[in-house]
Amino acid sequence: MNKSELIKRISENSGISLQKTRIILNAFLESISNNLTEGDSVRLLNFGRWFVKTKSPRKKYNIATHQVEMIPERKMIAFSPSKRFLGQQIQSQEETTVELKPTSILLSLPKKVIEVNKTKYKHKKDEERLQSVTVSRTGIKIDSGFPNFGKRAKQPQTEETGDLKYCGMTSYYETEVSDTNEYSYPALMIPFIDTPILDYRINRFATGGVMEPVLLDALNVITRIEPKIQVLQNISVPVKNRTYGYKPDIAIIWREKNIFIDIEIDEPYDIVSRKPIHYIGCSDRLRNVYFLDNGWNIIRFAEKQIVSSLPEVVEYVKLCIYQLAEDIRFKTERKIESIDRCSYSEAQAWAEANYRESYLGIEKVMTPDSLADESTDDSSYAGISSTIDGGTQFIKPAEDIISDRYSVIRDNISSECHTGKYIVFSLKYKQYDYVALSDKISFTQKDDTYGIELYDIIEEKNFFLRFQEIASFRSVDSITKYQASDNDDWDKLLYDAILNSNPIEIEYDTANMGNPLRRTILFVTFWYNFFDENDNRKKYSVIQLLEAAASLKYQTLAESKRIGYISGFCNYRQDLRTFKIHRIKSGRIFDCHKNLHKITVNDIWKLLEKGYADIAISMYNELQEQEKNYLFYLGNYANALVMQGKHDDAVLIYRSISADTVMPQSYTTWKEVCTGDFDFFISKDIKKDEFEKIQITMKKFGW
Repeated sequence: MNKSELIKRISENSGISLQKTRIILNAFLESISNNLTEGDSVRLLNFGRWFVKTKSPRKKYNIATHQVEMIPERKMIAFSPSKRFLGQQIQSQEETTVELKPTSILLSLPKKVIEVNKTKYKHKKDEERLQSVTVSRTGIKIDSGFPNFGKRAKQPQTEETGDLKYCGMTSYYETEVSDTNEYSYPALMIPFIDTPILDYRINRFATGGVMEPVLLDALNVITRIEPKIQVLQNISVPVKNRTYGYKPDIAIIWREKNIFIDIEIDEPYDIVSRKPIHYIGCSDRLRNVYFLDNGWNIIRFAEKQIVSSLPEVVEYVKLCIYQLAEDIRFKTERKIESIDRCSYSEAQAWAEANYRESYLGIEKVMTPDSLADESTDDSSYAGISSTIDGGTQFIKPAEDIISDRYSVIRDNISSECHTGKYIVFSLKYKQYDYVALSDKISFTQKDDTYGIELYDIIEEKNFFLRFQEIASFRSVDSITKYQASDNDDWDKLLYDAILNSNPIEIEYDTANMGNPLRRTILFVTFWYNFFDENDNRKKYSVIQLLEAAASLKYQTLAESKRIGYISGFCNYRQDLRTFKIHRIKSGRIFDCHKNLHKITVNDIWKLLEKGYADIAISMYNELQEQEKNYLFYLGNYANALVMQGKHDDAVLIYRSISADTVMPQSYTTWKEVCTGDFDFFISKDIKKDEFEKIQITMKKFGW
């Protein structure tokens, strides 16, 4: 409506002539303008208030130049509608009406979650009675007291301005690459260790999915276990280079532990527009990457799991907290069944079959055409606004929202590359190295993360390695640990290579005809029966079989010093192969590690139970530096030293930790665990004399 149309409408409603109406309206607008110019506000009862506000300087992302620019402080006119005006607007909006079956879970929700109008019944021919729920949509937000049946209303969000505020670093022990796209439900995604944690802000406007209030209410049990934990809604995580924030469905915050968790409930399609959401390949992947890049953990559930398995969902959340905090109070068993994440076409088929309606207990959805025809894109489900203040076109999330905070490691790697022909990168989360020519690596951004592209000269493959994956790096002029001929003791060389997860290169005479071929063998291990069983070869991949072998090799090494055959992945054949030792004519051991199996505390303990201290120490030495300081690993290392009679070294370790330090994932202390180990080995007659000696020694120190 323009000014002329407004004058005409006022004239028709009031009976005043057009000429007089124009004069009155001009006077009205001039009075408002003059008052605002002087800095005063103009208030109309039951309508609203015009006022002048100062807009703070802020950053914006220029989509044309791909640069972040500063908008200076400026004055602007703002309008604040009255509550009564908003109430009148709510009544005038179109509504979506949902008919519920008598068995619908929505009828069992607590009154504080949803108020159902119990006077509206509709009769079916079989006398079945249906509950009717009316869902109002205002264009701003969905009325409190009603669930959101899938459509996120377009809404103005709290504008995100100023610098991003960080509040600590992640410190979780278990850290590995999370799949941000092709996961099943439930899914836990964990940021890398030492990632800065982006603090949240309060979000003034919020909409929610139909089951969010249900899960929110159920998760209150967590705050009863630990009152310092907050379970929140209506918060926003500001997005870099944008003026909006991502809104977690539910957030769990435990500041003392630096644990920030975004819990998402994924619906397969919008129940109003019928369009797929949360499918494989949608914008959830970038959203996940952003949260992980800013120190937030992510737990994603399928909506159906909240409906059908709510107690198991709560237990899964507790289990995730247990994993992150290593707090025994949250220890529980995983009992929830997995649900595959849907593709776009599967979600379309589910919408046609009314899949969501079936598990929510919805009989019918009656939607005005104006709402059903609204377009729905991924961004509306990310908890972000569709427009930016002032009518600026919404700028979709893109790779520029991911922080490049890796200048120091990039410079250090570049410097290291100048000191040797090769560069070796070691991973944080398992005993694994990548080896590349120093002048053949490149820094890049891939899948919205920053890292290095390299060609591993041993695996003969290209890899992208995230900066956050790298535990350490070193330059070398040679990648050969030992050069051998057929006169060398290959039993000893291969024993050492298997123990230290070293790849090998061999000249191998396949047919024993004096015509050896060069082969590079990865993941070298002993030959095991399950390698040759047809069922296993059909059921499991080569890598899965070799990973299983890698978990068994340490005990085999302890029990057998003779190696007649070795197995591993042959680069030449691109398959699992077994080799006879006497056919190896020459070769070399590479100076790097490629272990498919992540060494666990239990792996080392099993060897200590059998008294194999030397192998246990070798396994400990394979760990990354941070893992070596984990108390259970450290205690097992000290126990192995005791078995070898190295009491002074063991005492230094036992005394390096305060006796009353509570062990991770436990109620017991460091002293209680260590003395319990002494008692165990003495009772089992495993190096009994050595542990009786250390027991006497530690008692002198107050143990």
